[in-house]
Amino acid sequence: RKYGKIIISLGLNECGLPLDSLIGKYRELITTVRQAQPDAVIVLNSIMTLGRWKASSESYFALSNIYSINDAIKGLAESEGVFYIDINPYIADSEGYLPDELSGDGCHLYMTSDPIWARWLCQQMALLDA
Repeated sequence: RKYGKIIISLGLNECGLPLDSLIGKYRELITTVRQAQPDAVIVLNSIMTLGRWKASSESYFALSNIYSINDAIKGLAESEGVFYIDINPYIADSEGYLPDELSGDGCHLYMTSDPIWARWLCQQMALLDA
C-alpha cells in the first residue's frame, strides 16, 4: 500500500528512557518510514499530558519530563523536515494536566473521549493540506 500521511504517535512506555536514546529511536523510525514510504508526509505526534495523580506517580511521568520529551520530538521533527503536532494545548487543563473527566487512569482517554482526539487530529491533518 501507498500512504499519503503517516502519523507516528507513541505513548508513555518509553518516557523512562534517556532522552537521547528515545529520540534516537524516533529517528530510526523516521528512516524506516521514509524507506518504505518515500512520498508520504510524516507527522510526529506529541506525547499526551497526564492526569495529576499519574504525573506524580513516577519521576519520568512528571509534566516537566513529558514537555521536555515533546520539545525534543519537536526539535527532531524540525531537523528531519517532518511535521510535529501537539495535542496538549487542545486537551490539557489550565495547569497542563489531562482532565479527570477525560481519563480514568490519568493516561488513557476514555473511549467516549476518543471523538475529541479524533476531531483534533482531523483538524491538524486538514491544516497540513492547506
